[in-house]
Amino acid sequence: MHTASQALAIERQASAQPSLAERVSRPKTRAILGLMRLNFLSVRAILGLMRLNFLSVRAILGLMRLNFLSVRAILGLMRLNFISVNKSNKERTMRRVIRREP
Repeated sequence: MHTASQALAIERQASAQPSLAERVSRPKTRAILGLMRLNFLSVRAILGLMRLNFLSVRAILGLMRLNFLSVRAILGLMRLNFISVNKSNKERTMRRVIRREP
């Protein structure tokens, strides 16, 4: 059972994080979605954006939920070891883009 102050703190923290709909409505995200729909933004370009921290994996997962990025494309990236789960981080949704080492 949470105290009243703990419950209020949890509620504030939850309301401070934008929802998926709010994130998708941002201009940068809308531009990325538009390019992907027109096939002007390739998987390689998406990887470049992710490496430069312009596009997070959490955003990629959001795009997958909205069916703008196919599961096959994500699986291909994972097979190439461009996307891997960072085991030291406890959050399951946090992933890092890494390059395959020789």
